[in-house]
Amino acid sequence: MGEPLPRPVTGVRPTGAETMSDYDKRATTLQGVSTLLALPQWYLNERLSDLLEGGVTPDGKSLKDVRLPIDDAGDAWLTGTIAELGVVVTVPGSVGKVVFTVEFLEGTMDFYDITVAPPKPSKCDVAGLKIGFLVDLAKAGVPAERYDRLSGDLRERIAPLPRDAFTIEQLFLDFENADLVQYDKASTTFPKKMTAAAIGVFPTYLATYLERVRAADGHVLGYTVVMPEWTDPVATFPPSSLDFTTNRYRGAKPAPGDADLDSVQYLMMTGNAPLPDNLKPWWGNFVTPDDGIGNTRYGTIAMAKEAFVDGYLLPSLAGVLCAHFVPQDNDENLDLMSSAGSGTFTPTATGGTWSSGQLSGYSHKTNSVSNDHVVLTSSWDAAIEFTPGAPTVVIRRNLDFTVDYTHWYGIEDHAAKVNFWVRYHVPQTLTMTLDGADDGALQVTVVVDTPQPDPLELYDMPYGWLIADSGGSQSIWAGVQETLEKTVDTIVTSLVDRQLGDQVEDDVQRRVNLAPFVYPGGSQLFLVDPVFNNAGDLLFGVSHKL
Repeated sequence: MGEPLPRPVTGVRPTGAETMSDYDKRATTLQGVSTLLALPQWYLNERLSDLLEGGVTPDGKSLKDVRLPIDDAGDAWLTGTIAELGVVVTVPGSVGKVVFTVEFLEGTMDFYDITVAPPKPSKCDVAGLKIGFLVDLAKAGVPAERYDRLSGDLRERIAPLPRDAFTIEQLFLDFENADLVQYDKASTTFPKKMTAAAIGVFPTYLATYLERVRAADGHVLGYTVVMPEWTDPVATFPPSSLDFTTNRYRGAKPAPGDADLDSVQYLMMTGNAPLPDNLKPWWGNFVTPDDGIGNTRYGTIAMAKEAFVDGYLLPSLAGVLCAHFVPQDNDENLDLMSSAGSGTFTPTATGGTWSSGQLSGYSHKTNSVSNDHVVLTSSWDAAIEFTPGAPTVVIRRNLDFTVDYTHWYGIEDHAAKVNFWVRYHVPQTLTMTLDGADDGALQVTVVVDTPQPDPLELYDMPYGWLIADSGGSQSIWAGVQETLEKTVDTIVTSLVDRQLGDQVEDDVQRRVNLAPFVYPGGSQLFLVDPVFNNAGDLLFGVSHKL
């Protein structure tokens, strides 16, 4: 199937102040679901349009130009051209059904008029006939013997997996169990000259046509690879179960074309977690009016904060962002002695935080007639915060440390002394922008911001522009300048690492693959235009790779 054309704009929508934030993607909710894929009605209908134009059954029969027998005898036929296949997503009172529609451009239908005796062979014109009927959304496993007949992208997706490690589930329109006699009145139009006898016969032809649609896989809405027990070597968040629902678009004001934004939503859980109970019928608008207009977004895939931020981003970044020095005691000389410290982020409503708490160590040198003593205290902290309505994560790291130097003119704690201390505050901000995903691999850009020296000012202390406060007699610093400035330099450069941005980019990108879902007709979803909602769930626009 070809790439859908940009969606046509229908009607005039509220803009500016009239568009309430309660209705944009920031206000969406996953209701405890791990991953959600929302595809709008207009996009599903685009795919059905492609299917109608180019789809054929395995034995080469067209879905558009049809010649349908009423039975095996071959003495009655419906011959004509299908103008349109469509789906109406929202069904009042149900989130598990849709309305499927078939419309005829032209054609004729043979039938027996049973209102007369004996029944008389008759023919009627079906031009303009439009039928809508309720169809259940259903899911089922794909038999393993059919795996080799699936699309190339789906076969590529499962190639690295052991055969007993996964199943493939499909979401489909259950034509087989649809009641083709009970028409949806709002979606059904019979030609004026089509008699009740003809209308009574039509479902038999319709069932034959729907068999052709099924044979061309036109009833399948999507496939996903389900990993109940195994660790997936491909996807970072493999679904362990799949379900679905429909979601009605709501705007600040009703507008023409709102129904086009109603969506079918695929609900995926990870780690064998059960689907939450008591799901509310409205999830917010994962599809909005600007999707598909001037861009390639055909829907949205969302990953819960608990999965992406808490379960992936915070652990991935802890190794580099929580690394720190732990001061150690040294009674031999004034050199800094330390060990490497690590930490983990604690998830918060806005991201995650970590703090080392206050750390302390000393170094001491006993001279022939004097003593030198340095106390180093430090505290490190980091915070990661997502930005609702934007594709950015702001990381703030802070190092506060104090070098407190005392020179004793004789025996420590008994002779006269002189003291000097200096306190440094080293802030650092990293802004990580999520650019999208390429073949499932997350792409990010990181910009690092650290205070820089004023080129017009001279500093008499190392990293003077980072000094928050100092006190005592600075003149004594000269006697131990080389050693203590080396200590300061070691501490500051441990935080102000010029390669930190590259490390963060690498740690985020190389460990994640966001490819849980494969759409029929050929492509894994291509992820574009990431954005966080208010809850910290990560939303991507989805399109198909060309």
